Order: sequence, then C-alpha cells, then structure tokens
Amino acid sequence: MKRIAQLFTIALIFVAANLSAQTYKVAAGSEIKVLGTSNIHDWVMTATQLSGDAQLVLKGNALQDVSALNFSLAVKNLKAKENSMTGRAHKAMDADKYPNISFKLAKADVADQQVKANGTLTIGGTSKAVDLQGKITANADGSFLIKGSRKIKMSEYGIKPPSYMLGAMKVYDDLTIEYTLKLQK
Repeated sequence: MKRIAQLFTIALIFVAANLSAQTYKVAAGSEIKVLGTSNIHDWVMTATQLSGDAQLVLKGNALQDVSALNFSLAVKNLKAKENSMTGRAHKAMDADKYPNISFKLAKADVADQQVKANGTLTIGGTSKAVDLQGKITANADGSFLIKGSRKIKMSEYGIKPPSYMLGAMKVYDDLTIEYTLKLQK
C-alpha cells in the first residue's frame, strides 16, 4: 500500500510539473486596432505599445489554459493617420483623466487553438464584463499569438461619438476592436 501511495505521489508531481503555469509578457508584435466609420469615411486607429502579462498553462509546448491575463494600453498610444482624428478621439475618451484602456481576465477556456475569455474591459473609467474570442498560434520561438476581434459601442463606455465641422462630420457609435497579443517569456 505504501508503494502505491509513493507511485501516486510521483505521478502527481510529474503531472504538476508538466502542467505548471508560466509567466509570459505582452511583447513587441502586439497590436490593438480600433476600426470605425463616420458619415464621410471609415477610419482606423492603431496602438502597438501595450503592456501586460499572462499565466499560461502548457503541456509540453501546447497551450492548455490561460489562468491569468492582464493588458493595458495608454489611450494616447492610439493613433489615426490624421492628427485631427487622433486628437478628437483622445478628447472623446478623456485621455487626460482616464489615461489607460485595460483588460483583466476573469476566466478562459482553451480548446482547438481557440481561447474563449471572459473579463473586464475598462475604457474611459467605465468597466464592463466582455467575452473575447481569439485564435491561438504557437510560434517556433516559444511565444504565442492570440488574435481576435470584438464589436463594441462607444456609448456603452460613456463616450460620446465625436463630431466636428459644426456637425457636418459625425463618427458613428459602433466600433470593432481587433487585437493581436504576442505573449513571450
């Protein structure tokens, strides 16, 4: 009986060692795009300077679970092609008062190179529970890419869509957030 208990303990240690959470950082190659439209044209804002970390559970080199994920970007890192659009967007999000956009994972399910995550997205000082989905790609260098998109409305976060030229140009409420997170040790 003692021998069985010892073998069982060794097996548990082996499984735990093969399924331990490892810390990864949000790395260069990560990107957030905000896509929107107005009554005149479509527009895109992009941020490539993100920060954050994740706890990934691996079995060998395969991702089994995401036990923690937090990332943040400075609102003023979101840039459009036109400086006037960038300035209006930063003003609409009250970037001086609420300088960061952030996401904090509550739970995740990983299966078939897909992650379904539930967490809290905070924009302009307003936090909302959101569901995110993404495709997971394992890279040869040991890093992982998670790519996905999510539709939101600015008004859900208390942001009034900007307008200018005396209201001749109006930005619509609907946005698509596209995200690529590169997670690296």
